[in-house]
Order: sequence, then structure tokens, then C-alpha cells
Amino acid sequence: MALVLVVALAQEEDARRVPRNRLTTPRCNAFDLSDEDFVSNFCLTKELASQLIQEINPFLEPKTTRKTALSTEIKVLRALNFFASGCYQKKVGNDCLIQVSQSSVSNCIRQVSEAMTNNLLRNYVQFPDDQSTQNAIKNEFFEYCGLRRHRLHPCGYSCTSR
Repeated sequence: MALVLVVALAQEEDARRVPRNRLTTPRCNAFDLSDEDFVSNFCLTKELASQLIQEINPFLEPKTTRKTALSTEIKVLRALNFFASGCYQKKVGNDCLIQVSQSSVSNCIRQVSEAMTNNLLRNYVQFPDDQSTQNAIKNEFFEYCGLRRHRLHPCGYSCTSR
């Protein structure tokens, strides 16, 4: 008799529970934004963002089959929005495209950054091999920025003459 009562109370409690309102799909598709709005939100064109999502997808596929797992597109767009705005993660998670928690935004930023660094960096970033090319690039940078180049002391520190 007591077991029947416990089961009945458990079923009643389950019926009264209100499920959490989880937003798993975007309110609007980011790619539906105008080109200007998309670039202002993500600092990339739609084509470049789509290409990045395709290239990084094998490294960011969800490891779970849960329906609440964030897709690669959402992860990349969250990270790009954070990189573009330079603002805090909480604001990035609450924009109109999709609402995610601060911890989810933090995870997106970490996962996307690691995937880009570990898998895409060598394809797009080339560092000069020899010293003369490095010095030429440094000189171009100093000229472009209007900086005055200091002579280096033999010990390697920048020194100014008196």
C-alpha cells in the first residue's frame, strides 16, 4: 500500500513540474541579417564565416547526441561575436541570435580558439624563416605605424642615446 502511495505521489509531482524553457534554436538565423549587420556583428563576411564554419566543423562536432548541444555554427558565431565586440561573454550570450549562458559562451570561445590554433593556423599564417625577411617586416611595421626604431644594445635591450 505504501509503495502505491509513493508511486502516485511521484507521478503527481512529475505532472506538476514545469520543464525548463531551453532555447536550442536561434531566434533568427544570423545569415538572414543584412551584409552590413552581419559584418558589424562578426567582423567577417557571410562567405568567410560560412567557410570558417565548414573548415572547423570536423573539430567542433558535438560529442553528445543531446538535443541541447550547440551546433558548430552557433559555437563559431558566438566566438566570432565575442572576438568582434571585445565585450563580456554575458552580453554576447544574450544577443538576439541565440541566448546561451556565460559558461557556454566561454566554452565556445575556448573550443573555437583551440580548433583554429591547432588545425587552421598553419594553413593561413606564415612566419618568415630568415632574419632578413623578419627585419624587413619589422621595418615596414614601424614605418606604417609611424614609430621610431631604437637601436638595440648588444645585450638585446632597446636603448636610447643621451
